[in-house]
Amino acid sequence: MNKSKKLFNTFLEILLYLVGSMPFISCTVACYWLYHIDAKYKALRKHRILTYCIYISGLITLFVVLFAGVRKFLFFIPWSWGSHDYETGEWQSTREFISVGISMFASGYILKLFEDYERLQIKLAGIKYKEKQPGDREEEDL
Repeated sequence: MNKSKKLFNTFLEILLYLVGSMPFISCTVACYWLYHIDAKYKALRKHRILTYCIYISGLITLFVVLFAGVRKFLFFIPWSWGSHDYETGEWQSTREFISVGISMFASGYILKLFEDYERLQIKLAGIKYKEKQPGDREEEDL
């Protein structure tokens, strides 16, 4: 009975991580980790690559959402403003060029704000985290 319960819990944990790596869910997971630092560092110690994938997909999602919003916000720039690309010959609108630049800058700035907030939260709480080394033993919860 104990083995089946442990297997079921492992399955649910894997399912949770797969769902958490989806782009729109990963933004929510990243915001949750922003406010629950212990959960973030616990996940980072156990599943480093998956945690980075969640952050990267969340950043890409943030960029896409910002790009769509900025492009709609710049409605006053005519679509006819732009130029043809020399290599492919495709039309590149000035509105999309400005939207990409603003979205990239805003995504990076929001990421910087999240990191600054996390550092401040750790500093105020007096929490010290160390990176898991390859030879470290896993601490067991009693």
